[in-house]
Amino acid sequence: MSQDYYTEILDLNRQTEWNQILSALPDELQDINFSSEYHRMYEENGDGKAHLFVYREGGNIFAYPFMLCPIEESPESDSCYDIESAYGYTGPLSSTNSVSFVSKAQESFRQFCGEINVVSEFVRFHPLLHNSRMMQGVDDMKLIPLRDYVYLNLEREEKQIWESYSSPNRNKIRKARLHDATVIEEYSNSAFEEFRRIYVDNMRALHAAPMYYFSDRFFQLLSELLQSKGVLITVKLKQETVGAAVFLKGKGIGHYFLSSVDADGKKIGVSNLLLHSGVLWCKKEGLSKIHLGGGVTADQNDPLLQFKLNFSSNTEKFFIGKRIHNARLYEKLTSDWDKKHSLHAEKYRTILQRYRLREKDLVNP
Repeated sequence: MSQDYYTEILDLNRQTEWNQILSALPDELQDINFSSEYHRMYEENGDGKAHLFVYREGGNIFAYPFMLCPIEESPESDSCYDIESAYGYTGPLSSTNSVSFVSKAQESFRQFCGEINVVSEFVRFHPLLHNSRMMQGVDDMKLIPLRDYVYLNLEREEKQIWESYSSPNRNKIRKARLHDATVIEEYSNSAFEEFRRIYVDNMRALHAAPMYYFSDRFFQLLSELLQSKGVLITVKLKQETVGAAVFLKGKGIGHYFLSSVDADGKKIGVSNLLLHSGVLWCKKEGLSKIHLGGGVTADQNDPLLQFKLNFSSNTEKFFIGKRIHNARLYEKLTSDWDKKHSLHAEKYRTILQRYRLREKDLVNP
């Protein structure tokens, strides 16, 4: 390996340096999901400790943000960890597509993982940045295409965007407007608290998985992030908030991040009006695309996916990545878990880090 390389691991005590490194990458790679502020939300939500792995050589940069989590029930006396992307879309970024450079960066990352005893790694790649492609030649990383995610091209006139919507979608937006629904771009704490209330009530009604519940601190940090990198859009009927959605922005991409609508709002198309308003906000901010995400499942008829396809037929494949760094410890952890949860072992066999799941996380077979 060349001697002019440099490897560094940053945590959130070096937040300014973290963001400076990302800002040195090409503009098209500078998305909000990779930022230190975004990762702080998840660190303080209890999802692990945020780090940024940096490899430099010959003026090129490889940067990879991740959450490092201790494995509490370690089968050995020494501490061990696993790695997972923050919820959303991240993975590694590189200023060059050079196979040799990425290979050297990966070798350096493996060395880091070996030194601190990382057992396994789970990556959620960014579907619009296509950063899974650089890992296609990495033998120990298993890439899995999961499902289609929807995005909308904003580099068109507003009228063209409107006409590209499905007819039922346009009708629902009109319906909400006919009920005198008021759309407001919000940044106040009181508006955000109202959004959080609706969101939590909806998650409870849906019996949502634990990953969709967030701590008070998470919502506080998200509210702070919106002041410079996003917006909360609310819809009111007769002065009452019936729906709200959070939109985040990077250098060129907007994200439909969180949304929630109450029963009254759902009846009159408020979900459609909210997303349309977010599309217009992203266009006003000069972004080139808005990422809408996908469905809850891989089914092409998934209701959430179908809702988003009413806004755009453009899709990209969402990839995840799985890598085992310590095969011996991984085999011990998964085999112990499978024996302890024998009724669930077959159902959860494809979950890389299933050894983290507790009884309350499991769905009965």
